[in-house]
Amino acid sequence: MSAISVGWTEKVTPASRVLDPLGIWTDHLYIQDEFTRGITSVTRRARYYTLLSYYFYRRFKEKEDISFDRLEKLLILVAVTHHGWDLNAREIQNVFDRYTMAKKWDQNSSSFDLTPEIRKYGYSYYNRQMERLECAWETLDGRRIVTTICGELASTLGEVPPDILKKDRIPVEDVASIQFLCPCTVKENEKERDILEKLFFGFIRKENRESDEDWVIDYESFEKFMSTGDIKLTFNYPAENEDDFHIMRRGTLLLFLKIIGKTAPSENEFRRYVWDAVYFLQNRGNEEFIEYGRLESFRYYWEILHLNVYYVYTLEKLLEAIQHAVRSQSCVTRDELFEMMNLEDSVRALEDELGLERDTATLKGVSEAIWSINKKDRTDLTVRFNEASVYDELEESGYEDVLRWTFFMLSLLSRRLKQLEGDMARGSPSRLYIKNLLSPAMLNMNLLSFGKNLINTVIDTHLMVSMLRWSEQNTQNWIFTEEDGVLQYARLTPFEARPRDNRWPSIRSILEDLDFLETSNKRIYLTRRGEEWLSKVERT
Repeated sequence: MSAISVGWTEKVTPASRVLDPLGIWTDHLYIQDEFTRGITSVTRRARYYTLLSYYFYRRFKEKEDISFDRLEKLLILVAVTHHGWDLNAREIQNVFDRYTMAKKWDQNSSSFDLTPEIRKYGYSYYNRQMERLECAWETLDGRRIVTTICGELASTLGEVPPDILKKDRIPVEDVASIQFLCPCTVKENEKERDILEKLFFGFIRKENRESDEDWVIDYESFEKFMSTGDIKLTFNYPAENEDDFHIMRRGTLLLFLKIIGKTAPSENEFRRYVWDAVYFLQNRGNEEFIEYGRLESFRYYWEILHLNVYYVYTLEKLLEAIQHAVRSQSCVTRDELFEMMNLEDSVRALEDELGLERDTATLKGVSEAIWSINKKDRTDLTVRFNEASVYDELEESGYEDVLRWTFFMLSLLSRRLKQLEGDMARGSPSRLYIKNLLSPAMLNMNLLSFGKNLINTVIDTHLMVSMLRWSEQNTQNWIFTEEDGVLQYARLTPFEARPRDNRWPSIRSILEDLDFLETSNKRIYLTRRGEEWLSKVERT
């Protein structure tokens, strides 16, 4: 019997989002965190970094009685009013709580109330990143460190009058006097932009190794880069110190500029353009190959990341399919689930399509058959079977077809894994860790047996992960439960598998704020600034 009983869950069926339902994100997606330190999936606007610097410097260096809650509300108010109350305006996307606060305000009022509560995401999401960017942090013994970088960035914002910070209601004329807070004005604030670009691209150094506060902008190395193109792009992996992390972020941002410059991706599909550029080294639009030169070492690690992105998506898509099969019948046994998901038919169809002898198929055999059809050891966009096309099939498949495309994807990934696994730094005891699931023993297992094993492992892992989270964190994370061998659906809102690479949208948004990118006619291009920086890297 499952540790989570069916009868009990009827009273507490979870409605919230399911995050990492198989507990495999940490084991597979760590590269995107390591190579973008200071940037997360939810830190998409450059102005918040400046606003936090302003707060930390004023509060802890100048000892002013200042509230970040009030600063954030002022930013929201300015953003909304500056763009004519158009809450969907492109210029104020990813400004937190603009909808919440706009509902509290009357456009025609002569003043605006700043007392309503907000979720304070501006602080909670960006605060940790200020430490990763060597700006400000709190030590274990309670000291607040505010670095020279933080002070320089704070000084670029302009002065928010103290009387405005104290008011619970802000007159319209006061709002007009602080329009410089709007996130869209970063491009116009040359001093702010200059500090931020040096910060994000890693032109920083610790001037005095004995003092935590002596992190400074490295103007000398920046000027050298601008005049000669000389820039450090070598790093240790795994990172040995903070300098390695800053260079890894630098290279990633330059890599993104390179990809945009070579592909000019459509706005709606830009993530897929990035995937194909790092994984296949190709322009998704015309299948032309891309040479990365000095940025190749960064692309290589992002290729490893996207191998894992495909892998995690495939397993979560299988979990989603299991969920829909269980949901369609309310409750099923595992043997019934194998039949509902067309396990045997999927194996037969795969054998017929690839010309494999009946009842002999293995993932290794499928991989070899694909290789003989593709006639290339490394997949790309020109071959019949590649990870991008199989991903598209998985995305559109109903639960009864998911297994067939899961077998295809795992076979493709197993070959790419052999080429990359020597540089995959982490390991894991999880049965769903990529090196364990795609081990030689599993690759040589009869495909029908492998399919049953895979479905059972996905089910068992989800039940165990959700049970542990319930026990340790009181988190109701389960999609289905099992009692006496019967699976029962247990959610109000179904789980939906999605690709788990989440840094590219933030990188794009920040680089747009800093005037490296622009969007025109629904395509993304480099600005002159972006072209200039990239050209300096490419000419040396």
